[in-house]
Amino acid sequence: AVLKPGGQFLATVPYGIKSRTDWYRVYDRESLSALLAGFDLEKIEFYRRRGNSVWEETSERYAAEVASPVKANCVALIAAVVRKAAVEKLSRFPIEP
Repeated sequence: AVLKPGGQFLATVPYGIKSRTDWYRVYDRESLSALLAGFDLEKIEFYRRRGNSVWEETSERYAAEVASPVKANCVALIAAVVRKAAVEKLSRFPIEP
């Protein structure tokens, strides 16, 4: 496993109207919740693209309505902690204290 129980996890994922391209998947609220099922969320923020290299914070409500057919136009920034059960499920080996 890459993370051990209690390990911190920080990631960004495309967020908005659920879709899938040849290069990436866009998560909506339901699919993001499923993806993070083994984590205790500490914080989640949403950002929207402004031009080619500028991102600004936005609301989940706004991000949820944005399509990303060519490139990710909104992302979710996730800070979470790994649960022990999630590591055991992914690794298939018991975690010793």
